[in-house]
Amino acid sequence: MATIRELFTEHGVENTELQAKIESLLTTAESKKTDGIPYSRFKEKVDQAQEYKADNAELQSKFDKLEKTLVTQKEEIGELSGFKDKYETFQAKELKDTTDKFNKIVTGLSVEETDPKYETYKKVLDKFTLAGKGETLTIEQIKSNSTIYEYAKEFGALNIDEGGFDDGKNQEGANIVKQGDAFDDFPD
Repeated sequence: MATIRELFTEHGVENTELQAKIESLLTTAESKKTDGIPYSRFKEKVDQAQEYKADNAELQSKFDKLEKTLVTQKEEIGELSGFKDKYETFQAKELKDTTDKFNKIVTGLSVEETDPKYETYKKVLDKFTLAGKGETLTIEQIKSNSTIYEYAKEFGALNIDEGGFDDGKNQEGANIVKQGDAFDDFPD
């Protein structure tokens, strides 16, 4: 391809000032043109790329903050699960202890029908919430039953020491359990 000077010389134009001006304009036009893309379109794409980089930096910053928050929350979850395990262990122990105590109460209240304490003990047992076959009582039900038991003891329906169950007689051997009296006024 021929240069501007060669074209001007070939056609007999000797105006060097005009040649220089045209060469300058062509150089400027070529410098504003990148791989065949017009300069305005090239500038637009560069601006878009810079916006994308800024957006990407902002999103990366947000991502880093979220990642730090996630790490913190995972640590908190780990810490809380330790407390949860301790709480569940405590609940299981409390349920076992309360169930054992209640089972001892029920066993102590289970007497033969010929026993003089039978009617009184049966009335106390009838106030309890008892589990059916294959069922278990909740800790609230067991505590409620224990409260009924404590009231029965307090009001004299049951003559039971802290150490266990007695035979229904005082130190002199007299029968101290009055059948039917303790729960006559007890609400159903």
